[in-house]
Formats: sequence, structure tokens, C-alpha cells
Amino acid sequence: MGTSYQNRELQKGWKTSVYCWKQKTKPTLPFAPVTLTLTAAATEGATTMTVTGAPAAAIEKGNVLLFVDSDELAYLAEITTDSTGGALTVRALAETIPSGATAMWPPELLDRTDAEISRTVDTTDTQTFNTGGNKLITTTTSSRSLSLPGPYMLKNGGYWTAFFSAEEKVALWFAIQHEAPDQDLGTIKEAPFIAKGYVTDNTTSAAADGFRMGDLSVDITGAPISDFRVVGIAA
Repeated sequence: MGTSYQNRELQKGWKTSVYCWKQKTKPTLPFAPVTLTLTAAATEGATTMTVTGAPAAAIEKGNVLLFVDSDELAYLAEITTDSTGGALTVRALAETIPSGATAMWPPELLDRTDAEISRTVDTTDTQTFNTGGNKLITTTTSSRSLSLPGPYMLKNGGYWTAFFSAEEKVALWFAIQHEAPDQDLGTIKEAPFIAKGYVTDNTTSAAADGFRMGDLSVDITGAPISDFRVVGIAA
């Protein structure tokens, strides 16, 4: 009874975060997003900026970072040259980003209404019997795809990273992280789903007096390097 109650309470509190980023090398595990902090104000028109907290791997050209300042105002910075060690080369900034503003790395895909993973296994018939319609089958290939619908915000680093990747026909890494609060254990996180994929549909729409929609569809290439693991079951 207690376990059933706990499961219901956890189900109510689930939070799902989706991250997408461009990176040539395979991400290291365990998956651990980091916070980048701007060390000095980056003025409008600047093409370089310096941050602390940068990952060991380069932040590559094509990623779009979303910085947020102490007043919760948002700013975008598009990486134009593979950058390491916290020295970032960016497209000329449209506005000044204050010192101390922070950005999540990898970029988070904000404002999703859903994060669906389709998992299918293809089969082929090896023998069909005349009685009862019985048949024998074998599996051939498995495939995965993501559906990430929802309204998008103008300043959404993850969304623009994904949008431009489709235009450039390059693959991104996608991570989907589930977590839930627990009064005894603190925050419980599942092992995330992490895989490489191509954005195959980045259709946008804008209803009159409604939300602008930026639905994304993604086809996964290869096997995930990490997949969901139920809490309490060893990998």
C-alpha cells in the first residue's frame, strides 16, 4: 500500500527536461548539465565572450546559448566557431549581456508540451500456417523517433539550436531527463535517454491571437548511449 502511494505521488511530480546540442564526439556519462557564468559584460555587437564553468569538450559552432541575468531577462548567443576553455566566439550580439548572466549547457529545449519517444520493432514472417492464421516471425530492425511539440519562446536556445540544425542537415545529441521530488530521498532522477538524431520536421505555425508553435520531429540514428532506467533497478 505504501509503495503504491509513493508511486502515485512520484507520478504527480515528474518533471521532464529535454536538452539538444551539437557535438562531434560522444558525450561522456553520467550526463551532467553545467552552468556557464559570464565573467564580464558582453556588449551589443561583441563577437567574443568569456564564461566560467565550461565543459571539457568544445562548445561547437551552431549551438545557441540562452543567458539569463539576475532580473530574469533573457539573451541569446549563437556560437560561430568551436570554442574551448570558456572563451566563446559568437555571432555579433543583438544586445548587451550583463556580467554574471548564466546559461545552461547543454541548451535546454524550453516550453515543450510533450516529449514522446516512439520505439518500434520491425518483424518479418518466416512461416504462415493454414490453420488458425498462426505464423512465425523474426525481428529485423528497431527504430526510435522523438516528437517534441509545443509553443516556443523567441528566446529559446535549445529550440533555435534544433531549428538551425535541420536547415544545415546536421545531427544533434538529444537528452531527455525525468526527475521527481521525494520527501525522503530528495530529487529522484532516472538515467536519461541520450541519443543522436536528425531533426526531420521543424514546421512552425502561428494562429491568430494564439501561441506560435514550433513542433519538432526527430529520427534517431544508431542506438542510444543511455536509456531510461527505472529507479531501483541496476544498469
